[in-house]
Amino acid sequence: MKTDLPITYGLRWNVVSKELLPVVMELVASYGIRNIVLTDATVYRLSDLDMHELFLNSAKAAGLKYVDAHAPLAETELLGLPPEKNRNAMLRSAENTLHLAAEFGCKTCTFHCWNWRPDTHDAEERFRFVCDSLERLLPVAEKTGVIIALENVWSPPCTADMLVRVMKHFDSPWLGLCYDSGHAFIFDYGRNNPARSCVLKSWKCPVEEIPWDGMMLEKMQPWIVNCHLHDNNGYDDEHLLPGQGLIDWKKVTSLLLAAPRLQCIQSEVIVKWEEGQVKNLKSNFEKIFN
Repeated sequence: MKTDLPITYGLRWNVVSKELLPVVMELVASYGIRNIVLTDATVYRLSDLDMHELFLNSAKAAGLKYVDAHAPLAETELLGLPPEKNRNAMLRSAENTLHLAAEFGCKTCTFHCWNWRPDTHDAEERFRFVCDSLERLLPVAEKTGVIIALENVWSPPCTADMLVRVMKHFDSPWLGLCYDSGHAFIFDYGRNNPARSCVLKSWKCPVEEIPWDGMMLEKMQPWIVNCHLHDNNGYDDEHLLPGQGLIDWKKVTSLLLAAPRLQCIQSEVIVKWEEGQVKNLKSNFEKIFN
């Protein structure tokens, strides 16, 4: 391995029943996996106090450690939510997620600023909404000891340029970036055939030129604290194993490992329990760092 950073695995705990969760966690540990993600779907399940204790205790019993977290992804949970859409409820939820992340031992928690093209607010307005959200949330991040990581997506307020603006606006040790390899590649490769790319579907604005960007990792590098690694065909967010798509992993890993604030590396590859794919996930994923 070229890195001593913890490699974490975002697994589909949301489809595992309450009864099977301890068994499945033991199985995951038997495959050599030690670090896992407090996923957005898991955060939703923690509202049930029994599930809250079960996720804590089952992981501990299996020797699994929560290292990083991901906040919920519903449109009403995004940091760029406008004032007329009950931002106070969103902010309370975000604060709760940071407290949960701290309780579970996570050092970073990833948030999305926005996922879709806004109908009534442009990217500059969304930028202000995100900054307003962070004004309230950064003191909570400091109190809990959990770094807020903003993730690059392919919608207007989530480009590398916009995220770097947010970083420079706050210049806080409790704020960083989460580099998503699949999202970044789509925002580069999709220019080859815009009509086929999911980027075009998100922007939905024929008069506004999409700012395709092949330098997202380089731009984000100084602020990256976490990363979501997965592969795709350049047009769709497929969450494949590295090597199953078209991403240049030698370049990605080289730049990532030089990121001065990087805390952990996350596999965001989607695998299915029933097909036994988790068993081979660890060795297959780690090949990109060998």
